[in-house]
Amino acid sequence: YEEFSQRLDRFDIDSMLSDFGVDAGTGLRSAKIIIPDLERELERRARRGQAFSVVLGQIDGPATVKIPEQLKTVATAMRKCLRSFDDAYLSGPHEVLVCLKQTDNPGALRFVDRLKAALEREDADFTMSFVIAEPMPGDDLAVLISNIRDDLKGVVSQSAGEAVEYEEISPLQRFVKSMTEKK
Repeated sequence: YEEFSQRLDRFDIDSMLSDFGVDAGTGLRSAKIIIPDLERELERRARRGQAFSVVLGQIDGPATVKIPEQLKTVATAMRKCLRSFDDAYLSGPHEVLVCLKQTDNPGALRFVDRLKAALEREDADFTMSFVIAEPMPGDDLAVLISNIRDDLKGVVSQSAGEAVEYEEISPLQRFVKSMTEKK
């Protein structure tokens, strides 16, 4: 009942503020509301212990004029894979972020497999790469998303079309890793 009530409240707010809550081109939720929504899920996890996962996906290849059509294809495929209480966001010019509630990392990997299959059924002429993370209470979500985005760039450059789990490393280790990659 609580989740249904929250969905109704969010739908009401999104309807009134459609320019601020939903991307008109894809129907995905706007990047402006990612952090507040994820903070709410993180609070729920701290209070009730309900796991949730974040999946950051990016369309592989160079940015082209076809990106808007490709994002529409991704949004269509996502609607077929997402449960009614999961959320999908347009988080960048050619990337999407999905919040999978009551799902751990293995469940998120299964979601990615379902999404890839749905993209094939939509005759998508592109591939996507993914990084999966399971935020923990106390995580700074803005930093986490930034780190996931950095890891996604590495996945795209090394093995496009793959899905990997986010590995939590210290800021010093991340800095050293970025310096060795630049060489």
